[in-house]
Amino acid sequence: GDVVYLWGASLNGDFGGQAGAVTAGYSEIADPSWFSINNLARVDRKVMGSSPDSSVVGMGSGAADFGSAYVAFVFRGVDTTTPEDVTPTTAASGSGNNPDPPSIDPVTDDCVILALGAQSPSGASSYTAPAGYGNLESVDALGSVQPFSVAGATRQLSGSAAENPAAFNAGVSSTAGWAAVTIALRPAAGGGGPTVPGQGKLHQVESGSAGLVAGLQGIEEGFSP
Repeated sequence: GDVVYLWGASLNGDFGGQAGAVTAGYSEIADPSWFSINNLARVDRKVMGSSPDSSVVGMGSGAADFGSAYVAFVFRGVDTTTPEDVTPTTAASGSGNNPDPPSIDPVTDDCVILALGAQSPSGASSYTAPAGYGNLESVDALGSVQPFSVAGATRQLSGSAAENPAAFNAGVSSTAGWAAVTIALRPAAGGGGPTVPGQGKLHQVESGSAGLVAGLQGIEEGFSP
């Protein structure tokens, strides 16, 4: 079955908002410690069965003026028993504007690397992927008080050498800080390696919604809020 990763950032603070999937069956696999207890970022993963979900819901911020943003990637050809080849690596900084995914050292040949970054305050409407990475997806949630932006991109490795992605370029001058995650996806045995048949994004803008809903499978551009 396909394996879906949902990466999002939101506000916690006093509003009860959180980051992560509301949709049943997702498991948290990484939760980088951000520079502020009010800023949350999280990666969730779900292995789909014979009847895959047609949508995914991400948690909202719980406040009208605070944004939430997510990107999602659908992978095919991943080992569904052990999707992550090694433990995902995380990084965060209290300053700077360009999320820098940390190095990861896969043990299996020909993994696909999923590099993820989040930044706040955002305004990052034009992310550039790390050098050598494709399938870039990014979204900006411009809450008037606390906005967020997130991005993700992938790279197919040849062999199993350590991989250290370059930083995303968020295209803004903010120095408020960022969080990042790097994941190595293990290819299924006997397959042609992981592919990305779908990706997309969803966001909350000026809404107190407790959840954000988006279409999922096979959608290249969409994930409308």
